[in-house]
Amino acid sequence: MLIVQSDIKTYCDHSLNIKDEKIDPHIRYAEKEVFRPQVDDDFYTALKGLEIDTDFVPTTWITSTIYNIDDYVEDEIEERRIYKALTSNGATRPHTSATDWELQELASLWYEFIKRWLANEAAHRYMTFGGRNASDYGFVIHQEDNHRQINDRERAELAGQYRRSADAAKEAFYKRLCDDSYTYDGTKYTFSNTSRTRATGGILAF
Repeated sequence: MLIVQSDIKTYCDHSLNIKDEKIDPHIRYAEKEVFRPQVDDDFYTALKGLEIDTDFVPTTWITSTIYNIDDYVEDEIEERRIYKALTSNGATRPHTSATDWELQELASLWYEFIKRWLANEAAHRYMTFGGRNASDYGFVIHQEDNHRQINDRERAELAGQYRRSADAAKEAFYKRLCDDSYTYDGTKYTFSNTSRTRATGGILAF
């Protein structure tokens, strides 16, 4: 899958204290039913290729680490962009050295925009359909040394927050596609449903 449960903590600023089998159906729905119909085959296949590539395991760039050729890092300062090491190096910030690092454009789009979109879609669906009452959702409110389960009103507010965040991430994804002319790592991708990716007067037309 293009996201996993830990991505919800990363991209939604909340952690889900639930078992994978409860959230995974909503993650699959976000990918298969929401995201997949809106992109063409070549683009989706390229993303899935990154997902299954066992060599593609980005770690957060750390200044004290020595990196080897073909290591992948995520530079969080650079909007979650992904770089591949071209040389063995240490202490060289990826975005400052094209000699030591190569920007991975499609992977960066995935980490910066697609994961955020899908994580919020999955969280919204889980909060809407994932349980029979508020206590089924695995969320608690921390108050000093105590905590309590969220109530239905708070759950509805969270669901609304996830919906707005998913919509904003979706819009940002389409805008980036336009800005990048649908071209990543030297490959220009086609999107048959161009009405979803056309920017008009600074506002995306859907």
